[in-house]
Amino acid sequence: MKNRLRYMCVPAGTALARLPEGEPLYNVTSLDNDIYVLRWKETEQIEVFDAESYRLLRRLTVPDLEGFADMTSCGHSRCLFVSDYINDCVHRVEVDGAVTQWPVTDGPCGMSVSATTHNVLVTCHDVCAIKVTK
Repeated sequence: MKNRLRYMCVPAGTALARLPEGEPLYNVTSLDNDIYVLRWKETEQIEVFDAESYRLLRRLTVPDLEGFADMTSCGHSRCLFVSDYINDCVHRVEVDGAVTQWPVTDGPCGMSVSATTHNVLVTCHDVCAIKVTK
């Protein structure tokens, strides 16, 4: 007997889970069985939730995170990327919590990771450009 794929159809806008009370949710990405959430708040932290139970597992501190605009993840590198338009940089956050910064001038905003080369694509609103970092 062949395995059959099962799809869960959820109407657009349907809440799958409610996260614990706190500041408004701003960005979300997933990696493995974890969901990473940025909230609109003063602290420099990313909350990490279990993807099945939505239970808070831990918080990752991102020093100097001020003007986050977007967040994405890369399964190949096993890390997160957060654009910061105030500090003109991209924060690279390892799943173990290690953080580095890459300078990206001109107001880094939206982000994506290419599937084949694993490059980080960053839109920069000040110059209407897409920049590539690795």
